Formats: sequence, C-alpha cells, structure tokens
Amino acid sequence: MESSIEHDVVVLGSGAAGLVAALAAALDGASVGLYEKAALLGGSTGISGGVPWVPLNHHQDEAGIVDSREDALAYLDSLSLDRMDPVLAEAFVDNGRETIAWLEENTELAFTLLPRYPDYHPENPGGLPDGGRSLDPGLFSYATLGPWAERVSRSRRSAHLMITDTTLGGGTGYLDDATLQHRIDHDLRGCGNALVGPVIKALLDLGVEPVLDATAEDLIVEDGRISGVRIEIDG
Repeated sequence: MESSIEHDVVVLGSGAAGLVAALAAALDGASVGLYEKAALLGGSTGISGGVPWVPLNHHQDEAGIVDSREDALAYLDSLSLDRMDPVLAEAFVDNGRETIAWLEENTELAFTLLPRYPDYHPENPGGLPDGGRSLDPGLFSYATLGPWAERVSRSRRSAHLMITDTTLGGGTGYLDDATLQHRIDHDLRGCGNALVGPVIKALLDLGVEPVLDATAEDLIVEDGRISGVRIEIDG
C-alpha cells in the first residue's frame, strides 16, 4: 500500500547532522518529517565519542584560549590533501561558534572544553597543541526520553562513560562502583549518546516524532525541482 504524507521539510538520517537540521527547521516553524533507515536513532554519532570539533567556540573565550579563523582554516587545509572545498570550510569555521551557542540555548546541551585535549595533528599549521576546539557534551539523562530511551544506538559497555572517563580523554576507562551505579540508576549517558539525546528530547518536545525502519528509495522530481521522497517503512 502507498500513502502520502506532507511535510515542509524532510530529514533523512538521525545522526547529529540530521537531528540538528530537523531541530533548526522545527524551531523556525516548519513541519518536519524525520526518517531513519535503521531500527535505532543516533546513527554512528550515537556510538561515537560525541566530541564536536569547533574552532573559535565561546568556551575558548571563557578559558582564555587564543584561536583564529586563519589558523583554523590553515589546519583544515593541512589535512585535506588539496580536496577541501574552501567555501564549505569557511562556512563551517564562520558558523560553528554560533551553532554551539544556539544548541546550548535550545536544548539541554551544556558543552565544556576537554582539558589538555589537543588537535589530532597539533604539529600541523594552525594546530592547537593545548586544545580548546574539542567539546565534551557531558552527561544526559535518558530517563527523560521515556520509551525513546531504548531506541537510540549506543555502546552497552561504555554508554555511561563521559569522554573524560575514557583513556582518550585522560581517564582510566573505568568508574568506581558508586558513580557507575548512580549513572545507571538515572540512565545518565555520555559521549555520543550525550550529544544526540538532548536534541532528540528537544524534537520530541516540539512534536517531531522520528520514524524508524524508514529507508529512502528515491527522490521525486517535478518540474526540475525535488518535491518529495519515496520512503519504504517497515518493509
């Protein structure tokens, strides 16, 4: 059976990019359809370290870290093997600060700087050896998501760890029994789950309910413009 649903905006995928795009459209007053081909939300973001890399973010100012547009672009260019689109890179660097502040204003995200967390190649032009561009999303309580809490991709073994608890972030990779039990009792999750969880909650609060097991099959083009998408749901 085929049926038709109308949205102002259709978002395909529920990783960080898709979730943030959906939230931006919904907050701007658009009706949004959010479709995820997998059986769980979050995509690869959900099982990632959940650390956005954002030059010139406002948390750098608070910590007295000096950064510049020129250094950020030089660093990106040094990693690109001459394949970087300079216009896209400039858009990223010029708008990242505002995006982080916007996310903190419109969701429960509260980023902090990762202490002593350098750029991956600090020896490259524009690299920051003492860190400042990598942000930690902290912890988020999935108890606030109701039934959607079990519909987000996660690493079962490390779901309750913050990036600073891991060896990558300077920790041991282990929590003491009391801390671990507290996080389990309140379903406090870190890393990628802490990044996507607050955005999912903001979308649900706005009435945007994701559709899972929904695979985009084809774009519908009318008079030279994309007017829709054909999606297979639950087979």
